Amino acid sequence: MAYKLGIAFSGGGLRGVAHAAVLAALAEHDLEPDCISGTSSGALVGAFYAAGHSPEDIVDFFRQRSPFRLSKISLGKPGFIDTDKIRGDLADYFPDDRFEALGKRLFVTATDILAGRRWCSRPGR
Repeated sequence: MAYKLGIAFSGGGLRGVAHAAVLAALAEHDLEPDCISGTSSGALVGAFYAAGHSPEDIVDFFRQRSPFRLSKISLGKPGFIDTDKIRGDLADYFPDDRFEALGKRLFVTATDILAGRRWCSRPGR
């Protein structure tokens, strides 16, 4: 019987990049998740991986384009990071920004702080 492997990544701002080390460790043992879930920075790491980027690429993104710099904090908008300020950085890595374009299934969770409800993506794959 073939087993499927799923992995869930938590948030934590810049600490979320540590999930790239988990992916590298899994690869060392020839383990590759079939689906990924994540929230906040864990969702960002999961999206990179689901799109086919290596753990090294993920670390490089966080080092070079850190989405958690103070200049990218959201002021007067819901959420902590102003997605308008990082959209260009992400477009370089995700030319097609649809979940269906990813090579692996990705589930993203978030909280709608205005409505007080959780939200979960529903990938088309």
